[in-house]
Formats: sequence, C-alpha cells, structure tokens
Amino acid sequence: MKSSKSNIKSINSIIFKENKFSAEEEEGWCRVYVDLLEYKNSKTIWTVYFSHIYCDLLYEIGKALGMSHLFSFVPHDSVIDNIIFYGEKTKKIKNKELIIRQSAYLQYIVRTYENNNDEIFNPSSIHAIFAYDDIKIIEIVRNVIVEFLMKGSSSGISERARNFIEITEEALKVKKENDFLIQDKSSSKEKVEVVKNIQPIIDKDLLTRNEAKDFLNISLPTLNNWTKKGMIKSYGIGGRVYYKKNEILELLEELK
Repeated sequence: MKSSKSNIKSINSIIFKENKFSAEEEEGWCRVYVDLLEYKNSKTIWTVYFSHIYCDLLYEIGKALGMSHLFSFVPHDSVIDNIIFYGEKTKKIKNKELIIRQSAYLQYIVRTYENNNDEIFNPSSIHAIFAYDDIKIIEIVRNVIVEFLMKGSSSGISERARNFIEITEEALKVKKENDFLIQDKSSSKEKVEVVKNIQPIIDKDLLTRNEAKDFLNISLPTLNNWTKKGMIKSYGIGGRVYYKKNEILELLEELK
C-alpha cells in the first residue's frame, strides 16, 4: 500500500510519550517489525509510521545500535509476514521490549523533523534527539546524524551543520556531567534540572537585535526593514525582540 495524505495524517496521530508509543490511536493499524535493510532496498513507498525518505538514516542508526528491525505500525490491510514486515508475534525478533522503546524514540526524531519541514537544525528537532533516557544511545544517534550530514554534503559542511555539531556536542557534555542525576535514585526535581541545563544550550541561537544586525553586517534600520518585509522573522520574548541564528544563516544562504 502506498502512502496518501490521509494515511500520513493518521500516522501523525500516533504519538511518542515517555519512551513508548501511545496506544490510543492504533485503531486501523497493526504492530509490525520492519526489516530496515529490506525496506531501504524496496521500491515501494509503504505506509508506515516513518516515511521512506528517512529510511537511509534510520537504517544507519539501526545498524549503529545493532537493530536490524524497527517496530512500527502499518494499516491492517497491508501484507504482513513477508521479507519486509513481520507480525508482532514473530519469533525471529529478539529483545523486543528494547527494540520497541528505541524504535519509538527514533521515529519520534524523524517525525519531529518532518513536522519542522524536514529542518534538522531546528531547536525542537535537536531537542528530539535528547528525548531518551540513555545517554549512550543519544550519543550514538547524534554521531550517526552528524556523519549523515557530512556525507550528504558534496560542497563541504555548511555553517548551519557546524552550528548543529557544536550545539549537540555541548549538550552531550552537559548531559554526561549530570548523568548521575537521572539514575534510579534521583528525584524528578533533579531530572528537571538536567533538562534545564540542556535547554539553553540547544536554544542558544536566539540573538538580540544588535547581535542579529552585527551577524548580518547590516544596520538596525535595515534589519527592521527586512523584518517588516518578511525576509526574516522576529520573536517577542519577555518584552524583548530576538532573532533565531539558524534562520539568519538560512537568509545568508539565500542572499549568496
């Protein structure tokens, strides 16, 4: 079965929360294990929770994590127990509980990218990478994405990719330094403090008006003019005006 807009909308309603899929929106869908290599090599765009465009990335991450299969959902009328899809009760798959948790996490990442117009550099997309409770898994996923970015660029690594690498590297460092806080004995308050430590790192691309005009090498009147024309978006936070560094970098790319 090929993808359709209505099907994709239904897929989007299946959400990831607390390292697992929700069971609320599964009507009409059945649980399967997807052979990532077979799916990657297939020429059919099957209706699954993740879109085919991300299959190469998911395959590379799965390989790094030792996952040959990804737990997902397909419509009830799809073909099950073929070389691509295996039913939920298959005995071929081992460590199912771990695979389900990691699959939910990985598909949450790619779904967040898709919701951000395939924008991997968006802060919310970066936050998705850190939405798991195992720092080792987060680091592996982050490193694969970085390698994927570098491989996908024929003209050298972009400034925005460098920014992504720096931000995630710093966030990883803080996460590791505070890792003891998310052990079983830690309190929920301590866990919130860990998240708060990472939040400003990922969101640090917010620039003031003066910082934005210096970054663009323009005057404040020109910045105001560009903002009014819709060339760049401003954000009012706490009574002050900010600009997003990643959006300024996009504008600079367009102006080249």
